[in-house]
Amino acid sequence: MNMGWLLALVWASASPCSAAMASRAGAAPVGGLRLPRVGGLQTSGVSQGPLPSLALNSSLPGAGTLAPALSPDPKPLFAAAGTVPEASPLVPLRAAAAAAALFPDSPAMPFPAARGPPRSQAELPPELAAFFAGAKAAPESPETRDFLVSLPARFDGMSAPERGAVLAGLEDAAKSAPKAKLLRRTLQALIVRDEVEHMEPRLLGAAVSAARREDVASKTRFEEVRWYHHFWGKIVHPEADGVAQRSDLSISLHVRRGWEKLPSFTAFYRALFAHEYTHRLQYEGRVTEKLGVEIPPVAAEMLRGIELVGLEGLRQGLIGFITENQLSGFDNGRAWMRSAEKASSGVFWKGFLAGAAYELAAQTGRWADAWLLHRLVSSGKSLPEAERTVRGSDPAARLAASRPDAVIFDWDNTLVDERGVVDAIRLRLFRELGVPTPTREEADRVWRTDRDGFYDRFFPGIPRDTVNKTYFAIMERMQPRNPLLPGARETLAALKRRGVPLAVVSNKPEAQLLRELKALGLEDFFAYVQGHTPARELKPSPQPILEAMRALGVAGGNVWYLGDEPGDMAAARGAGAQGIFLGTGDLPRFLSSVVKKLPE
Repeated sequence: MNMGWLLALVWASASPCSAAMASRAGAAPVGGLRLPRVGGLQTSGVSQGPLPSLALNSSLPGAGTLAPALSPDPKPLFAAAGTVPEASPLVPLRAAAAAAALFPDSPAMPFPAARGPPRSQAELPPELAAFFAGAKAAPESPETRDFLVSLPARFDGMSAPERGAVLAGLEDAAKSAPKAKLLRRTLQALIVRDEVEHMEPRLLGAAVSAARREDVASKTRFEEVRWYHHFWGKIVHPEADGVAQRSDLSISLHVRRGWEKLPSFTAFYRALFAHEYTHRLQYEGRVTEKLGVEIPPVAAEMLRGIELVGLEGLRQGLIGFITENQLSGFDNGRAWMRSAEKASSGVFWKGFLAGAAYELAAQTGRWADAWLLHRLVSSGKSLPEAERTVRGSDPAARLAASRPDAVIFDWDNTLVDERGVVDAIRLRLFRELGVPTPTREEADRVWRTDRDGFYDRFFPGIPRDTVNKTYFAIMERMQPRNPLLPGARETLAALKRRGVPLAVVSNKPEAQLLRELKALGLEDFFAYVQGHTPARELKPSPQPILEAMRALGVAGGNVWYLGDEPGDMAAARGAGAQGIFLGTGDLPRFLSSVVKKLPE
């Protein structure tokens, strides 16, 4: 046989099929646009740097068992705070610019910070725990097979926590015996049956019917991928993680060798199903393809992935098919949602829609708004139009409708810009506490996405209070001179002309706060100034704001508290005041859109 002909045949047999390639293999954004790498927003006009964390909440089905490990980074321009979970006093880093919104209170219960599978084996009901222990010991015994055969019929009638426990237990057993195919296939079948009940409400806003669930389950299969030959009637591309077929609405989720090494098989295939099921909805005409066939599916997989493993989990690769390009598009989508002047293009980048939806939910305090934005865009609305629908009425107009009884300001990164000295303080902090110094990018990324993890990772074994006290001691020694932010003096002057009492409440040590206030010549603007002293609690406790309100002789309700941290918003809410997020650099727009329109 001619060797050249043989090599050509082998090459041809290994060529990827175009249908499968179109589903999952390509990592580049639609149109070939190359986005910057993950690790920082590279969009012009958007400040760089870490943002504080905010846990979100949801009324979506399954929230109790599949709660997202969310640490979003909200920085809306002036967003009235809803429920914000309490946060500990934090080592301040750098702030960043943000976008505008004003919203009603969000639901009261925040998502827990879930990590990994929603239920551990220890939480299984006794009967199921005993079964899975036996299945690990004898994965192919007649007793194990009989139980597995009966499990799907029982699964549909279980509560959401019970389902989560079953899937976690099945995954544990299947990974311990990867050659026991019935264990894995039962796990796979139950993932699909459960996941369609999660995705139908998220993607279409309605519960799935029993008939629909059965149809989807019967047309979704897991296929083992080792090799393929394009002369065969059915082609499976080994680089594609899944594919949905337009012809028969079937879904194939591909399982490769080494599947048992996935951090979470269940989370991986839930997110993959979310992607391919969105394709099926496109082929049924229920989700638009006008944006580009991959845009809604990629957004669905990323939002679902965040619910399952958290944003930091996505960046760590826990959902392996979510690429750096998609995460860069995600970051640009968040930047778009924060920006004051929103370009009309960009949603065609993979990940962009998910980032915009995530940021909007971070600003409203309602995780369900992320999926609402997804549904609106997937139904054909433009991204700006969908945003307006979710947000409701104009926030600036609502704020400017009546003059507040008092306005209380946070200090750092609300009225003054402390970003110029923070990196130097942080560098000394790592050195003084004798811990390795991470790169700025690494520290910023962890701070943005996992506030508790920042202390645990970089200061292991050191009490958080010690870290905070050391930080402020370094700041006291340095005595930095922080400049006023643009628009700060003008905003204070405009409010004072309108007869609004002004105050400052900051977690900064009071002696240093008073020095900075005097150096900037702002003493005459404020009727009351309060920094931290040993006798006072730190925000997010409402005590500091309540103390300021008593000093000003005002009650809550019509008192504004402007700050740049979720802890500020938690403190305002606890004190009964109207919390307003202010991103660093947003005062000029707040001045023109709200303050100057207040009655004099």
